[in-house]
Amino acid sequence: MDKHIYIKTFSIIIILVFIFCSMHYIIYAETYSHKDTIKPGTEFIIPTEIDQYTAQWESYAKADVSKQPGRSSGTAQYDVRQLWEEQNKPVADNGVAYIEVAGQKRYIVALATTFGWSGDYIDIVLHNGEIVPCIIGDSKSEHTDTPYYHTDKVFYGHKYGDNECDIVEFILGIDIEDRDTPPILGEFLKKFDKVKSIKNGGSYFLHKDGPVGLSGDYIKILPGTWVTSSETSKNNNSDGDDQSFARTFGRFLRNGWIAISTFFDNDRTGRNLSTIMISLSN
Repeated sequence: MDKHIYIKTFSIIIILVFIFCSMHYIIYAETYSHKDTIKPGTEFIIPTEIDQYTAQWESYAKADVSKQPGRSSGTAQYDVRQLWEEQNKPVADNGVAYIEVAGQKRYIVALATTFGWSGDYIDIVLHNGEIVPCIIGDSKSEHTDTPYYHTDKVFYGHKYGDNECDIVEFILGIDIEDRDTPPILGEFLKKFDKVKSIKNGGSYFLHKDGPVGLSGDYIKILPGTWVTSSETSKNNNSDGDDQSFARTFGRFLRNGWIAISTFFDNDRTGRNLSTIMISLSN
């Protein structure tokens, strides 16, 4: 076979692999155009007919690294996690991870995309009047194995219990098992079966000086003294080299796809636009 045929065949294979890997990111992504996806100050009232379930949790520190949220580079979830790590991984007295922005501590939560996207400031208002300051660290999509809960075609959360709706999930900074939930965390989670409304304050990545349109007498978030076991730390770092390579390669693919799509779009329309891909968590 002619040498040029070999080169052409090899080039086509490389292009197909590049497209396939890029599409892996796009299938689970939405386009973010440097604008707040939800108008800051928007308040979502939770319908009273929804039978709410107590809040659930996931963790940045689970020994099973594959189950930790925010580990895929090139996503807003990853960027929020990086912000938490840059602040030395602060954990509240109840074990929930938090970050501090403009002097305000905010719990890191997972919410349905109805209420916002990863990186969005959020206030959760309870029926007892408490206002809980949060930031979305994991955008929950409907494309999961967990049944999702709809009312009037609006996605509010996932189904738990007897057709109840889990609206809020908190992201922990500690590694625990379900059966070992500390009492202080268990009591905290129970409060969130009575969510009155959720307010969106815009994206941290656009408003780094603090949220827009949010205010109130917030509950206090008290720093904790949780320490992750050495075994957990070992497990968390056991795939460090692979994760670093995966992150670097993933970022390369994402940036390559953006550059190619932008080039063709600009060539076709005469515009000069770019996009950033934000992955939705399963």
